[in-house]
Amino acid sequence: MLNDNISEILGGTFKILGKVIKVCKNNREGIDLLRKAILNILDKDSLADFMTILKEPDLDQFNLPEVRFTIESPAAIVIPIAIYA
Repeated sequence: MLNDNISEILGGTFKILGKVIKVCKNNREGIDLLRKAILNILDKDSLADFMTILKEPDLDQFNLPEVRFTIESPAAIVIPIAIYA
């Protein structure tokens, strides 16, 4: 790609070469979506308070999806290395 415009890759069919860095096979494992993020410093109560803000009636007009902070197994984390058209 000539530039970093994300709109160029939306809606297309591509092959992606990536590196698997974690595989979660059993039910006790999961992927924390907040890892390496600033929100990871919050405890569970603070995250619950944050979630109540997103569920306020004033935000209904935005039709926000349900927010999850973990992905249950089976799952994998893959770092993309290259995208081919």
